[in-house]
Amino acid sequence: MAGKRHRERGTATVSRSNGRGALRAMAEAGSNSYARARDLPKLLGLWPSELADESAEGSLAIIAKLRRALAAERRRALAGH
Repeated sequence: MAGKRHRERGTATVSRSNGRGALRAMAEAGSNSYARARDLPKLLGLWPSELADESAEGSLAIIAKLRRALAAERRRALAGH
């Protein structure tokens, strides 16, 4: 019996959200769906100059801040907060 349940679980497909649906929805919604100056300050503490910098280096700096914030959030979640 247990073996049968194991086999059933092994063949079942698991649907996981990987963000593709959210990105697709943003793309379909058009330019009104995301605005860097409006949306990023809600996630990160950024200076206006950081928001205005649309260069590759500025984008990489924002991505680095997002990664650090996500890592901190994961640590808090694992700690039970």
